[in-house]
Amino acid sequence: MDRVNTDLKKVFDDIRSNQSQENEEMQKPEEPKKESQNSKNPESQEAVAKDSVEAVFQLVNQERKANGRRELVLDPMLCEAAQVRASELDTLFSHTRPSGESCFSILDEYGLRYSGAGENIAKGQRDADEVMDSWMNSEGHRNNILSSDFTKIGIRHTGDNWVQLFMK
Repeated sequence: MDRVNTDLKKVFDDIRSNQSQENEEMQKPEEPKKESQNSKNPESQEAVAKDSVEAVFQLVNQERKANGRRELVLDPMLCEAAQVRASELDTLFSHTRPSGESCFSILDEYGLRYSGAGENIAKGQRDADEVMDSWMNSEGHRNNILSSDFTKIGIRHTGDNWVQLFMK
């Protein structure tokens, strides 16, 4: 696991380094106020959320590979369903939806056919590494991530809410 985390950290450090170089070319370093204003920009927040989804997806598949499991496929419709669930967590942080229905009813709403499903939720983690660390240190969440029953995943990060939906 340490080797996986070390390898992943190197990949993300390389990505961040490349992004930093691009940002320096586009913006003078002595303008930090401009950067903090951009962090409130919805487009900037959307880019951060997308990067978080990609990072979680990579971490999930690294964990699965390290544990002898097949990689999951990132499913766009499952990601859309996860987006709805992430938004709902502000109202009710639970595997039960604010309407009182099971979290899996979102799969039916999106017309997703499945023979098995799972959901991981989290709140308050700052980045992909933190949320994956939380999930991997929780038996139920870890079991979902490593389950050989699942073939697809949907991931979303909204505000401080994180959702993974798994499906077979």
